Amino acid sequence: MTAAYYVDFGGKRGKINGASGEFKAYRMPQMIRIVSDIEFYAVGDPNGIRHLLAHITNIGKKASQGYGYIREWAIEESEDDYTDIGPYGIMRARPFKGDLPDDGQAYQIKKIRMKPPYHLHTGQVPCIIPNVRRDQLA
Repeated sequence: MTAAYYVDFGGKRGKINGASGEFKAYRMPQMIRIVSDIEFYAVGDPNGIRHLLAHITNIGKKASQGYGYIREWAIEESEDDYTDIGPYGIMRARPFKGDLPDDGQAYQIKKIRMKPPYHLHTGQVPCIIPNVRRDQLA
């Protein structure tokens, strides 16, 4: 079969540009995971958060192909303060003082910058960060 079999030029001669445009040949492998629930913690007005989330239908890459579809947003109010420590251990990077928390969670020690711009190497300090390695999430 020729490429003309897949493309309708409307009865005219045409050329398929395989280097750019809609017929560009490329392969972008995607790892697909089915996830039942994802939890986010935020501080704010529940109605305002609900209004902002109503416009978000997908998360991640390839949303136009249906990846990362969100079935529903469930917003629950909490009286607890999860600014530093949450139900799964520490919530964000903190400067490392020498003692690991004894809460049964895994942590990493990494030198990172605490203030923007985060990509700079100057001003990095040893920090304890939550262990969110992908191989342990699956």
